[in-house]
Amino acid sequence: MTKSKPAKIQDPIASMGDGQPEDQHVVMVRGKTSGAAYFAPAEPAAYRRLSPQQQVYVASVQEHGAALVEMQERLDELVAEARSADVSWHLIGWSLGMTGEGARQRWGIA
Repeated sequence: MTKSKPAKIQDPIASMGDGQPEDQHVVMVRGKTSGAAYFAPAEPAAYRRLSPQQQVYVASVQEHGAALVEMQERLDELVAEARSADVSWHLIGWSLGMTGEGARQRWGIA
């Protein structure tokens, strides 16, 4: 009996430039409670049918999705810091291209 080699788990973000498919990729999954993204070893059947170039696109989407989550978390922190420094909802909304009421509804306490 020969030993089977373990499946590779590769972060597609780290290998975006080579365009070479691997045995298994890491996909981004959203958590149920916090909305934060995390990476889990999983590969939908549709992913296995993609060309190497399509896999590069998927990896790029994952990279940008993860960056978006991180940026959103930082924005939430900055809005809280601005409010604790008595910056008005009007100015916070203006800074983000929305109304003050829209900003208050999104980040304020009900």
